[in-house]
Amino acid sequence: MSDDTEMMKAGIEAVTSSAMTPVNDLISSLFGPAAREAGLMLQDHIKVYRKEGQFRLYIRTMEKLKALGVTPQRVPLKLLFPIIENASVEEDDDLQDRWASLLANAANPANADGIPASCKHLARIVTQAG
Repeated sequence: MSDDTEMMKAGIEAVTSSAMTPVNDLISSLFGPAAREAGLMLQDHIKVYRKEGQFRLYIRTMEKLKALGVTPQRVPLKLLFPIIENASVEEDDDLQDRWASLLANAANPANADGIPASCKHLARIVTQAG
């Protein structure tokens, strides 16, 4: 795998891991000694759910880029991670399609002179909300 792919994988795993800390604390309080097993079961379920959401995002993004007939360019991590994070837990297909459109716009080489204003605005909103 490329270094970028490894970095993205490590980033996704770090975000998933840190998001689980409050859940693990609650499970410890509720389950006592059996908490570790219950926490591992819940963590596995959430990881699978998020991976499925990421997969849907990537497929939709690829479809949009293919329709445009372009090869994707690198997307800045400051924008890439919030899109992946939010799209991976999005249940609404229409909203996940919008996340894919944002990612496709950011990855479109036609936007090499700068990230489209809509993507910059989204990044600010997501960053401020987090």
